[in-house]
Amino acid sequence: MQGSIFNLLAPKLGLGKQAKTAQKTPQVRLSELVKGSKSLDAEQHLFRQEDEFKALYLVQSGAFKSYRLTTSGKEVVTGLYFPGDVIGVGGLAQQQHFYSVSALQDSRVCEIPFARLLQDSVANSDVLLTMLSLISQEFSADQHLRQLPTKSIKSAVASLLLNLSSRLGSSRVPTLCFELPMSRADIANLLGVSSEAVCREFTRLKQEGVLEVKRKKIYISDIDELYALANE
Repeated sequence: MQGSIFNLLAPKLGLGKQAKTAQKTPQVRLSELVKGSKSLDAEQHLFRQEDEFKALYLVQSGAFKSYRLTTSGKEVVTGLYFPGDVIGVGGLAQQQHFYSVSALQDSRVCEIPFARLLQDSVANSDVLLTMLSLISQEFSADQHLRQLPTKSIKSAVASLLLNLSSRLGSSRVPTLCFELPMSRADIANLLGVSSEAVCREFTRLKQEGVLEVKRKKIYISDIDELYALANE
């Protein structure tokens, strides 16, 4: 959850006053593990497929996509990341990233060296439990996105829009208005359909009064119908 993550990182990032307690809370201890923040331009890579796993990253601002390359060199979008999300969990098992991550727009992340996280968790297991809670959020979000290609185009687009509405809202409260962070081509790649099919579905939703589209701005007019479509 965006709010809780920023609360625990606020002291290191200068986003708020550090808690003045005699005994440091797990959140404050975790914030002290942040190596620093890093800015990335749109399309710049945070890391690439097969890079060595060294750290986890918390998204501070902007948006990212993860993708992997097939043996034929085709790009397959596998995940989306927004403020408050953890990036890099997939590299834990083999100590190597099996997908690439690039910024969809100008973005910023905080880096937490994994070796230091493990070292600190020996003295304070609550620190590790806090991070594991954040990691579970990434797995949950990824699982939802992986299910989209199995749905019909109507259900998949509706499900994606509801997912974005929830994840881009303030403190993860669903919002009816948000800016689409990725291109139609990336959406098509994620859903396993053509860009033309995505454009047709957006046009249909607009004509039926379910949403309005102004460039990359999405306005959900009938969220109940969107839920109905997502559950078809």
